[in-house]
Amino acid sequence: MKKTTIIRRLDYSFTSEMVSEISGLIKQISPSVPDLDKRTLERCLTPPSVVISATDNNKVVGIIMAVVYWSLSGLKARIEDFSVSAEYRRQGIGESMLYELLKTLYAKGTKEVSLSCNPTRHAATILYKKAGFRKPHTNIYYRKTEKNNDIKT
Repeated sequence: MKKTTIIRRLDYSFTSEMVSEISGLIKQISPSVPDLDKRTLERCLTPPSVVISATDNNKVVGIIMAVVYWSLSGLKARIEDFSVSAEYRRQGIGESMLYELLKTLYAKGTKEVSLSCNPTRHAATILYKKAGFRKPHTNIYYRKTEKNNDIKT
C-alpha cells in the first residue's frame, strides 16, 4: 500500500468529485447501475450503515460498504459494495479496507457479516477466505422487486 493511501470511515464531508470517483468505482463491479448521486451517498452514510474509503492524494481509490441491520437473531451486516481502482489493486488496499470495516462492525456488536461474490473474482475470493469468511451451506435466492403485479395476496 502506498504511504499516501489513507483508509478511513467516510463521512458527510465528501465532495462532488468524491461522489464521481466512488461512482466510477461502483461501475467497475456493476457497470449497469446508474451514476451515484449525492443524495444516495448520504443515505448510504446514514447509521448504522458503514462506508470505508481509501484515498490517495485526496482521490478515492477504494470503497467498501456494509448495511447493518437487526434480525430476530441479533445484529448483522452485509457487505454490499467493494471496489478498488484497477491501478491500486494488489497493494493491500482492499485488505486494509476490509479489516477496518470488520473492526468497525464488531465494535458495533455485529454478530455476523455476510457477502456475495462473483466466482470469477478470484483475488476477492482469496481475500474473503483469508479474512475468515466461509461459504454457507445454504441456497441463496434473489428476486427483483421491479414488478409487484405478480405477487399473490
